[in-house]
Parts: sequence; structure tokens; C-alpha cells
Amino acid sequence: MSGERLFVYGTLRPGRAPADVAPAVLTLRLVASARLRGRLYDCGAHPGAIADGAAPGWIHGEVVERTAASPPLAWFDAYEGGTFRRERHAVETGAGPIECWVYVLVREPPPSARIASGEWRGA
Repeated sequence: MSGERLFVYGTLRPGRAPADVAPAVLTLRLVASARLRGRLYDCGAHPGAIADGAAPGWIHGEVVERTAASPPLAWFDAYEGGTFRRERHAVETGAGPIECWVYVLVREPPPSARIASGEWRGA
């Protein structure tokens, strides 16, 4: 179903997608810059997030919306693999909170992998 919103903070962000997923990312409509309370980690070629409403830090990204041309959510689930699970979270935007899907890590990495700024710059 088109119209579903995702909070993207890594390789699904517009302009940051690797070549193999770029065609799918190009079908997503940018809604707003956003942030989510939690912790961001460097997982090598991609980042990973742990959503945590009590965390002092933020994860920075964008809210995107699936269009009629976008792959189904099952495609994104398969892309994220067994390392991530899809959860609903409210993210903060300049226009207020937006409820959307977020791919979060199944397991939290060691503290040494944390990206303190909450902003992934790419691999």
C-alpha cells in the first residue's frame, strides 16, 4: 500500500543508497527531515539504530513515504534482513510528530560502535 511512511537514517536515505537499492529509494517521496530519540551505531557499510525514548541523544534522518511505484514493505523487510526489525515510532519533525515505520537493530552493538552525533555520514 502506498502512503506508508518510513523513518530512514542510513542506506535508505535519499542520496545515500548503494547502487543495488538506489532504484527503490528513488521511488520514495521525501516528507520531512526528522529525528528519533535513541542511539545510532556504525555497523560497517550501514548504520543501525536502537530507539529509546529515554535516551538523551537523537538519531537524525528523514521521513519518506512509499508511492505507487515503490516496492512493498516486504521488499524493505527483506533488504534489512534478520539484523533489523520494523517497529512503529513517532519521530520529531519541524511540523510536529509523525508516526512511521523504523528499522531498528535486533541486538545492540558494543558502546564503542556508537555514533555520538546521531548522524550517519556514509560508509
